[in-house]
Amino acid sequence: MIRKIFLIFKILFKTKYIFSNPKNREIVIFDGNTSGELRHVLSGYSYTILETRIDRVKEIHLSKEILYSFINNFQKNIFNSYLLSIIEQINPRIIFTYIDNSYRFSEFSKLRGNKYKFVALQNGARYEHRIIQNLKKKKIETPIDKFNISDFLCFGEHEINDYNKTQQNIKNFHKVGSLKLANFIFEKKKIKKQIKKFDILLISDANCWDLFLNKLNYPIEKGLIKLIKYTIKFAMIRNLKVKIAARNSRNNFVKEQKFYRQNLTNFEYKYLMKNIFFRPKKYKTYDLMIKSKIIIGTMSTMLRENLSLGGKTLACNYTKTDIFDFPITGLCFLKNDNYHFFERRLINLLKISKKKYFDQINKNPSYVSYPGIINKAKTIKLVREKINFLIK
Repeated sequence: MIRKIFLIFKILFKTKYIFSNPKNREIVIFDGNTSGELRHVLSGYSYTILETRIDRVKEIHLSKEILYSFINNFQKNIFNSYLLSIIEQINPRIIFTYIDNSYRFSEFSKLRGNKYKFVALQNGARYEHRIIQNLKKKKIETPIDKFNISDFLCFGEHEINDYNKTQQNIKNFHKVGSLKLANFIFEKKKIKKQIKKFDILLISDANCWDLFLNKLNYPIEKGLIKLIKYTIKFAMIRNLKVKIAARNSRNNFVKEQKFYRQNLTNFEYKYLMKNIFFRPKKYKTYDLMIKSKIIIGTMSTMLRENLSLGGKTLACNYTKTDIFDFPITGLCFLKNDNYHFFERRLINLLKISKKKYFDQINKNPSYVSYPGIINKAKTIKLVREKINFLIK
């Protein structure tokens, strides 16, 4: 609480004050944290970014109209009241976010969904709605009751089925695929047939889940560590070329490094650090992905994206909860956490052709990342088409 008060005062003193109303725009980008990813889909539109995280606020608008609107829109949360008053002054046609799992966005959509179109573009593989459902079953307090979105631009059919199954308040679904993957392909221009430099790319999911999941007491950490240990053991025995994609950048690695130190043996830790790949600012992890024979992980979005590009994915859920079960079953998914099963599956995946691999999964890759293997850059066009339609 003291830290939060200190942060508020720090922002109030450092923020630029503008004594006028913000300009009218067609689109308000709700939360600028990942707005850079929207550069291609927003080109040519009239939009403004509304920072919804206190630590990102750089300017505050003050006027009689905003004060009056603030009073009329007053909520228990003062910051929410201010944001609602700013939205009212901008008067957009669409409130758009690339943080589709934002609780604040869902709350605002519930409050003002009859006045504005709240459009969310899926940023990554989502599990919060499943976690909330499990918390409710155990009668544990949840951070939000349900997700409320007017128009959800999602990865594929899986989200439609999954969100409906958990009874989320989504009015309209639109399958568009993964924007980050589309940006990578669009900027790379063309993905040629890549020489596979690495046998395995392990995507680390260290500390990537919301803390409220801990209320359910699932052995999440044990499951993730088991997968890391198994991958290292398998690779060492066969002298394979392995890369381990860190969850964080080199400059933000302290907490993640502690996770590995506490849970791996000294030998395993040294092996991991020797083969680790720190998260870059751009799309270099995708470059690594398309140069690897097999992608392994538990929760990562890249497991789905790799599959949709025609690559071999092995999603292993050793967390003792079905929350993180992969949406497609067959050779791409493994839940039995015995090393023998892991070893046998990987030996098979390294040996068989891609055709045999895809023949032995139960759904087309487009189920998890539309529009499938062909023309992945089409996502940018699909998102722009939806914005054009909704803005009218």
